[in-house]
Amino acid sequence: MRLLTLLPLALVFGAYPALSMSLSASSLGSGSPSDMMPLTQRTLISHDTDSPRLTAHQQRESRCIAHAAWREAKGEGYEGMRAVTWVVVNRARITGQTACSIIAEPGQFSPFQTTQWRRIGQSQHLMPPALPQARDASAEVAKTLAEQAVTGRLRQDPTKGSTHFHARRVRPGWAKSTYLQARIGSHLFYRVPTYIEVAQAP
Repeated sequence: MRLLTLLPLALVFGAYPALSMSLSASSLGSGSPSDMMPLTQRTLISHDTDSPRLTAHQQRESRCIAHAAWREAKGEGYEGMRAVTWVVVNRARITGQTACSIIAEPGQFSPFQTTQWRRIGQSQHLMPPALPQARDASAEVAKTLAEQAVTGRLRQDPTKGSTHFHARRVRPGWAKSTYLQARIGSHLFYRVPTYIEVAQAP
């Protein structure tokens, strides 16, 4: 297993200094009191991830994260989509890849194994399509979670650092070499072992 370097999210997503918020591990999930309320009791920060306060790079990353959360877990509600959002964020921090390249990586997120998304993942400038209009609020929730991710306002990680997940109904072979961290809705979440854990393994 190659060494994975943990990068601050500010380097990955290009967060604003003006937000007065570090995207280091110590500040992630610190959120405002409104972020800690149930979704039904708080006002969504934004109904459009292409907010003027986001850079072009953040807008692009936000759209890719929103697509991942919505397409992988739109039936799982706020907590399920937040968990998938964190998987993308955790991978970005560890690998230094963009969110768009992560979700379009071959053999990874199944909804994005298409020519269109492969081109988006390989590009630094192609803007992903907007999320389709949904009959419920799921798309708006995914957009808000994505914006919080790229600006360092995402609530505490419920997956405990997970970089992989799968539906409960399947049993992929890779799960045997990872650590189960959380069960959220119909998904199981895992993280890869550290070098120390690999060295200490029998």
